[in-house]
Amino acid sequence: MSDWRPRKCQGNFVDPEIQARAARQVSDSLFQGISQVGLHGEKLLEIARRLGQIFEAFNRRRSQSETEINHFSIDEADRVHLSSASTQILKEAKIWSVLYEEKETKSKSDYDVSQADWILNQIYCPHFNISYRKRKKVTLKAGQVNVILSGSYEQFEIILKSLVDVNELDPDVGSTAELF
Repeated sequence: MSDWRPRKCQGNFVDPEIQARAARQVSDSLFQGISQVGLHGEKLLEIARRLGQIFEAFNRRRSQSETEINHFSIDEADRVHLSSASTQILKEAKIWSVLYEEKETKSKSDYDVSQADWILNQIYCPHFNISYRKRKKVTLKAGQVNVILSGSYEQFEIILKSLVDVNELDPDVGSTAELF
């Protein structure tokens, strides 16, 4: 009869730098693989890239003294203004696990309507140097989400610059050179 229980580590350790490098390599590889999923793989890759850029930009701010922003919600009162294209691409992103939708777990006021949190798949987080743990969210208007999901790159840049002041970015933090 074989022993199915996991064995205790006998002093073998993997250097955290090697672990981090391996996580980044796997993340980079799987991130590029998004383009191969479903009928809208290229669009899903673009959306994941845009969300990663937003979260990475938030975390490059010099003034950031709060918890890392790494997921978003759509303002529930404004949700009716989501375009049909945005609604469809959010469904596709959920189907292919590019994004996860979770019921909101924290609300800062007693009168807020319950809404959903949208989280980038954890495996893509190392690609953008963001935490895989659900930290803090940014609440976006439906118009902003429409642009992020289906707008041109020029429109997206305007949204990105409206969310994060270019002058606040710390050049020594983060790694995305093509942010602005």
